[in-house]
Amino acid sequence: MLLDDRDCSGQLCWQENVLNIDFDLSCANDGTIKLKLKDIPFGKDVLWLHELFHKEKRYFEFLQLNGSDGKGNSITSNSVIFNSLGNRSDTAGSWISPEGTCMQLQINSAKPLTYDKTRVILVRYRLLGFECFGRLVGKTDFGSVEVAGSTKIENYDEVTGVLTIKVQPDRSFDLTTWLAICDISVRSILDILSLANDSYIAWTCRDLFYDESWMSSFLIGSRRSGRPSQPLFTYLNLQPILNLALTNYSEDLKQKTGLDVAIEWFLIKSTYDEVKLLTVMTALEHLVYVYAEQKERGTIFKNDIFKNIVTPQVKAALDQSLELLLENKEDANKRKSYPDKVKSAKNKITEINRYPFKENLWEFLKKHKVPLDGIEQDIEPAVNARHQIVHRGMYISGGSTQSVNDHLAVLRELLNRIFLTLLKYNGEYQSFLNGPEWKEFSPFH
Repeated sequence: MLLDDRDCSGQLCWQENVLNIDFDLSCANDGTIKLKLKDIPFGKDVLWLHELFHKEKRYFEFLQLNGSDGKGNSITSNSVIFNSLGNRSDTAGSWISPEGTCMQLQINSAKPLTYDKTRVILVRYRLLGFECFGRLVGKTDFGSVEVAGSTKIENYDEVTGVLTIKVQPDRSFDLTTWLAICDISVRSILDILSLANDSYIAWTCRDLFYDESWMSSFLIGSRRSGRPSQPLFTYLNLQPILNLALTNYSEDLKQKTGLDVAIEWFLIKSTYDEVKLLTVMTALEHLVYVYAEQKERGTIFKNDIFKNIVTPQVKAALDQSLELLLENKEDANKRKSYPDKVKSAKNKITEINRYPFKENLWEFLKKHKVPLDGIEQDIEPAVNARHQIVHRGMYISGGSTQSVNDHLAVLRELLNRIFLTLLKYNGEYQSFLNGPEWKEFSPFH
C-alpha cells in the first residue's frame, strides 16, 4: 500500500452544495486512490449528491474535497468521483456510504516549512513497472538524481521503483518552481528509461521530504502500461541510458522533433499485430509531420497561392474534362454519372497540395542520416500495410510473402534507429528485426 487506511474528516463540495463527511482514505500499490465515506443519514442535505450520482450525463461530475487526517495533515482534491452510493435501510432509517476515487490528491503536512542551507530537500517519485538492476545516479542543475527498480516483477502496473532528486536550498529557493522543473525532468528521464524497458513507465506518487521529515504527497492515480516484450536495452545496465537521458534528451529536442509524443505512441501495448502496427506508424507519422511543418513541407504551395491560382486552374481543367466526357459516344451509358464524378474530384483538390507522406519520410530519414541497412527496401511495403489496415480493416498480403508481423518488425526497427539517431547514441542496442540480437549503433563516430 502506498497509503494505509486513514480516518479522515472534511467537506465534500459541488457548486454551492457542501456536505460534512467522515471518510477512510487509502492508496493501493498500483496507485488506485480509494475513498469510503462513513454512514451518512439520508435526508435533504444529501439529496444533491444522490441526484448528481444518478444524472444521465456523458462525463463524470468532479467533486471537491477539503479535509484532514487524525494528525492534522490537510487533504485536498478537485477530482473526486463516486462509483457507488452504498444505499442501505433498516427500521431505524436510511443511510448512504459512498465509495469512489479521485484523479489527483494532495496531502500536506501540518508542520511549517522553513529553509536552512544545511538541510536537504528530497522529492521521491514512485515508479510503476520499472525494471532495473542496481542503483543509477546522475547530477543535474536542479539536484542529484538516484533511480532504483526491481529485477523480479509480477505486475508491471504496480510500483516497483523509485526516483529521487535531492537539493540543498538557498534563500532564493522557490519550492513550486523547483517541483515543476523536477516533474518535467522526471518525465524526460522516464521517456528514455521506458524505451530501454519497452514499457511506458509513469510515476503515481510524489513525496516531498525536508531533512528526512515528510512534508507532502501528491497522488495521481493508477496507470496501465502492459508487459514489455522487446526491450531496447538490458535492465542489467541502465546507467548509460540514464546518462543519455540527462545529457542528450532536452526540452528543445522534444519541441523540434516531437520525440516525446512518438515514444509514448511507440510503447502502447496491444494483443493484435494490426493495432501494434498502427500505433508504431502513428509514432512515425508524428515525427515526420513535425519535421515537415518545420521545413515548410506541410503544403506544396502556400495556401493563398494554391487557393487563388492553382485551384481555379484545376477546376477549369476538370470542367473541360467533363465536356469531353459528355461528348464521348462510346460511354453513352456512363454519361449520367460523369457530373457527380467530376464534382467528387473537385472536392479532393485540396489533397493535391499536400506532400506525399513517403516523400516527406525519405526526406526526414535523409536529413537525419538514419542508418537503413537491412530495412530500406522494406519500409514502403510496411507503410502500405498501414494503409490496408486503416482503409480495409485488415491486411491482405496478396502475392507478398510478408505478414503483418514482418512489417511490424521493420517499422519497430526503423523507429528504434530514428530514436537512437535523434538522441545521438553510440553503442550497442537490442534488435528484434531477425530475432533478438545485439547490434552496434555508431553513426556518430
